[in-house]
Amino acid sequence: DQEDAIRKVIADGSVSGLIIQPQSATKLNSLIEEFACSGRPVVTFGADAMTDKKLSYVGPNAYKAGRIGCQILANYIGKKGNVFTINQVHEHMQTKERKRGFLDMVRQFYPEIHPFELNIPDNSNLYYEMVKAAIVDDNLRGLFCTDADSYIAGEVLRDLGRKDIVVVGFDLSEMGERLMRDGYLKVMIEQRPEIFSYHAARVMFNFLYYNEVPEKIQYSELAIITSECLHD
Repeated sequence: DQEDAIRKVIADGSVSGLIIQPQSATKLNSLIEEFACSGRPVVTFGADAMTDKKLSYVGPNAYKAGRIGCQILANYIGKKGNVFTINQVHEHMQTKERKRGFLDMVRQFYPEIHPFELNIPDNSNLYYEMVKAAIVDDNLRGLFCTDADSYIAGEVLRDLGRKDIVVVGFDLSEMGERLMRDGYLKVMIEQRPEIFSYHAARVMFNFLYYNEVPEKIQYSELAIITSECLHD
């Protein structure tokens, strides 16, 4: 779908710039570069494309977020035991980099943590069932969800009555907030997409109207949310 959309804006001479969250870190690069080579700026936000032709990337440092998530989870589970990284949308930069940061942190600092991967097929409805199947591991201590569907892992734990397994994930939804209050989600890493989305649009505006050349990479802030952060 994104390929089709980019081809349309390449052909549309009235389009002055492109702001995009690429669903693949690499597979859209040739089209993004074609658009940029036509003399029009490209800003990626929320997830990046691995091309130097873009004007700027605005959004979270996904690799750092993975390392932070690992540190949090490790401290909750006593720095030992079996854990799963739960991954979907596998070409998405956030998924790839969060997982890489998590696994690098394990290798560097937590020799008694044993990480396994649970790779959920893209565009499937298998998240719930695959997480439920993974929990049969009696030695499982934690789940690190690399995407915003972390709440589904919390639903599995709720339905099984399992508060002993620690879930760390991303982006707190209304359902996630309820599950956190009930003790089935321990920590969410919040990225405030409305803020970095706004900033990406601002970067484009300032470039087009004021010729302001932005920094190539502009990382947005992360927040760590626990149940004590929630409003009564």
